[in-house]
Amino acid sequence: MDVVVNYSQSEEEASATVDEVIKDGYEAMAVQADVSSSKQVDEMMESIIEKFGRLDVVIANAGTTVFRPFEDLDGVSEDDWDHECQC
Repeated sequence: MDVVVNYSQSEEEASATVDEVIKDGYEAMAVQADVSSSKQVDEMMESIIEKFGRLDVVIANAGTTVFRPFEDLDGVSEDDWDHECQC
């Protein structure tokens, strides 16, 4: 099994995850890409195919949020929700 760790800004954490995967005996690589950008996703896919030849599984865990204190959850607008769901 080969593992690709996608990150947007947390290169250090992604590298640590790659190190753990490699330590467990698998091949792994970290790829920086903003998954809200189709161009960056295409570039990420090119690097994955170049290294591993294919992609079998994707676990999507990207997202954004608009922080609101618990007491102000009613302050989240419909635009905020639309943005959250779009990402």
